[in-house]
Amino acid sequence: MYLSKSDFKVARTCGTKLYYRKFSYPTATDDDPYVEFLADGGYMVEAIARLLFPDGSEISADHDVNVLIFHKLDLLRRWRR
Repeated sequence: MYLSKSDFKVARTCGTKLYYRKFSYPTATDDDPYVEFLADGGYMVEAIARLLFPDGSEISADHDVNVLIFHKLDLLRRWRR
């Protein structure tokens, strides 16, 4: 089980909320069209970024956090040159 940025933000406010979130308890916003719109917006931002930076590299959350941090720092070093 991994901890996303959204999970981290929830955990900072209340550990119980994180527990319910990770075990997929229903929420009051499950059928909220605005929340669905915001989720779609995240996919739109990703699509625009892929179009603007076709040679960019995707950093997936499927790896160890330390590997991700090292990879991100390496990309930033190369970008600054």
